[in-house]
Amino acid sequence: MLQLVLLLTVAMTSACPVLDSRCSCSYVDQPHSNRLQFISCLNMGLIQQVPAFDVSYAETERLTIGLNTTVVRLQSQAFAYVKARHLTLRGLSVTVVDHLVFSGLEQITISIDLGDNNISHLPYDTFFRLSRLTTIKLDANRIATLDHSTFRFMSQLSHLNLANNLLQQLPTSILRDTINLQTLRLHGNRITTISQNMLANLRNLEMLDLSDNRLAAISPDAFASQTNLRRLSLSGNMITGTLTSSLLRQLGKLIKLNLSRNYVSALTSNAFQGCRQLTLVDLSSNRLTRIQPGTFNATTALERVNLSANVIQSVPDDLFGANNSVAVLDLSNSVLTGIGRFLYKVLHLRRLDLSKNFTTEMRSSSFTNSPNLVYLDVRDNRLQGPWNGRLLLRLEELKIDGNNITQLEVENSAVSLTRLTLSSNTITSLPRLFHAPALKLLDTSDNNISRVTDTNFACCRNLHQLRLASNRINSISDGAFRGLSVLTELDLADNRLSSLSAKLFASCIALSVVNLSRNLLTAIDVVTFVGPASLRELDLSWNRLTTLTINLMREVLVTLERLSVSANPLHCDCGLTWLATYTVLVDRNTTICCARHDVRPAVCHYVICRTRAICPATATNSTPSDSTDYVSSLCSQSVSSSLIAAVFQHHWLKTTSVFGEMTTSVLADDNVLPSLTTSVENSSTTSIQCRTAWSSANNANYVIVIAVVVFILNVYMCIYRFSSLLWFLYL
Repeated sequence: MLQLVLLLTVAMTSACPVLDSRCSCSYVDQPHSNRLQFISCLNMGLIQQVPAFDVSYAETERLTIGLNTTVVRLQSQAFAYVKARHLTLRGLSVTVVDHLVFSGLEQITISIDLGDNNISHLPYDTFFRLSRLTTIKLDANRIATLDHSTFRFMSQLSHLNLANNLLQQLPTSILRDTINLQTLRLHGNRITTISQNMLANLRNLEMLDLSDNRLAAISPDAFASQTNLRRLSLSGNMITGTLTSSLLRQLGKLIKLNLSRNYVSALTSNAFQGCRQLTLVDLSSNRLTRIQPGTFNATTALERVNLSANVIQSVPDDLFGANNSVAVLDLSNSVLTGIGRFLYKVLHLRRLDLSKNFTTEMRSSSFTNSPNLVYLDVRDNRLQGPWNGRLLLRLEELKIDGNNITQLEVENSAVSLTRLTLSSNTITSLPRLFHAPALKLLDTSDNNISRVTDTNFACCRNLHQLRLASNRINSISDGAFRGLSVLTELDLADNRLSSLSAKLFASCIALSVVNLSRNLLTAIDVVTFVGPASLRELDLSWNRLTTLTINLMREVLVTLERLSVSANPLHCDCGLTWLATYTVLVDRNTTICCARHDVRPAVCHYVICRTRAICPATATNSTPSDSTDYVSSLCSQSVSSSLIAAVFQHHWLKTTSVFGEMTTSVLADDNVLPSLTTSVENSSTTSIQCRTAWSSANNANYVIVIAVVVFILNVYMCIYRFSSLLWFLYL
């Protein structure tokens, strides 16, 4: 009899209470305790209310309704029989919540998640008598108001999330009973004021997020009771004026303070006097024009300071105390003209951001007392002339992009530099990196470099990424990349390379991405890409290639995932039919071929058609005598005139810029050429009358002659107008 009773008890306590076939139970065994029951109701589609459940004699650890389920209404006592400790009702598009919806769970449920729904009204008795609740999530709804008794008698509530609603204000007494609340999230609402008594009983509060509201003013005593507060975010509000010590004086345990994206215009010297445990201060995107000396003297534990996106003109020498712990300092996007001496006391500084300022000089003496500095960002300033290599002594990452640096040389053998970016300067030769063996990334794009020699990277055997795009490189020596066995990415786009030496990349066995677009390449040597064992991407677009046989590409086709030969003046012959086998790699919309030409043909065709091209197997590398019949047998889909114009105008402009050093205004149109190819496949083809073949040299000569004629005509017009004026005055 006793055994029968035990069996019945076990059966009753372990029975799954679901009645809907779309709900199911799962169990997890726990050592030394009963197994846990989980109920999931998923993929239910649109339902008008919560599905019914049978009477359960055992507690359910978690009930989850979701995943392709929409519940219109949460009806009264919907979960009375489930006895679930945790309810997850997130993302159900719930619009209506009835009174006493959680009735029956008073002594069981400890967390309820109603986030990411469409709830606009929450009845005052929604959580009535749920005294064991510790977590409530109501974020991402449309709640505009809450009754003052919504959280009444919830003394055990520790986490409350009301973020991303439409709240404009909270009743003063709404949080009166939540004396053990530790986390309060109110960000993303429309709250305009924080009253003095609203947070008065929250003495155990540790995290308060009021960011992205409409707070214009905060009572000086608003945080007087939050003596245990550790994280405070007030970012993205409308706080104006001067930040004084009265707001933060009681927050002795505060660790992180975020006041970014406000309208704070000044700080008093004692603003952080009471926050001696602060480790992070974010005052970015305000209207600070100056900072008082000694502002951070009392914050000896401070590690991260963000003052970016202000209008600070100078930094006082004694901004930090002698015993500070600042490791990260951001002064970017301001109006600083110099560094000064404030770094002398920042001995633990590791990362310094001075980008987007107006600094004209960077003295090595400013960093004398910064032995731990490993990251320095001075991009987009007004630095000029050669860069002092002594500043690189301990740096691991240096960014000098967007200045007017003419030269950089690493002289000290103790350099541990791993990342160096020098783009958009006026460097004419690659930096001498004889003592940078740890360098992994080098970016010298958008400069005036004309050649790459055997010695440029001789001591950079650890280089992984090399960016040399948008220079004037016209020659690369045979051994330029010798020894770069771990190089994975190489960018040589937009230069003036007309040829590449055989086995140029022979040592680059790890090379996976190569960009050679927008050069003057007319041919590729059959052994150029011998060496890389795992080349994935190769860009040869916008060059002057007229042929590309499978023999030239055989070495890389095994591993290649993307091959771009777009906008090259390829000749239509059967040497291109192999591309039809690799349609996944090649862009069919911009890979074209044309009949034999010198300047610009009237008709071009797509290399890759929707149907496989037909060519005689014996004619793979031969040229037929009748190019018209040959083109039709290769591909009959014509290219629009706009793409033909873009391709051949690009090559003509590139040629004239090399031989004649034409003005940049002529080349400006080159930047918009690729936009002409975005809708090429569906554009209508237009018949163009064939033009007489010109050589590239004659083109340049004609341009010069035209320019001279225009100049003479302008002079003549000026003389004519001046003489007419004199004659008029005489009469």
